[in-house]
Amino acid sequence: GLGQKIDNFVTKYISDDPERKYTIFNELAAKAADCTEEIDMTSDNVPSLPPEKMARAIMNGCATMFASSLAKLPLQQKTRRVVLAGGPAKSSIWPEIIRERTGFDIVVTDSFTGAKGAASLAGMQ
Repeated sequence: GLGQKIDNFVTKYISDDPERKYTIFNELAAKAADCTEEIDMTSDNVPSLPPEKMARAIMNGCATMFASSLAKLPLQQKTRRVVLAGGPAKSSIWPEIIRERTGFDIVVTDSFTGAKGAASLAGMQ
């Protein structure tokens, strides 16, 4: 459900242009590199921020949520790599934010997306 929530936030707070909204989202987030605010993706209580900071705060909040989820997994000590596919993998900014929040090496692939990608990547291990 996070993907849909991200799409809802981007549409509501960044752009509703179906062709360019994620391009605009990434461009705005890139302009707010010093933004440390985070949007809690589980809450409907969203602070009022300028568009650049809103875009970055959405990315920051999602990356922190992802890091928290990873921390709960029984990962082996040698696991230090996360493979991104789909939406965030297409961003020039998001993989770095995720790397900063998780401490994992981030590998980006455009070969797979969604459940098909997860299953395919799991089979490669």
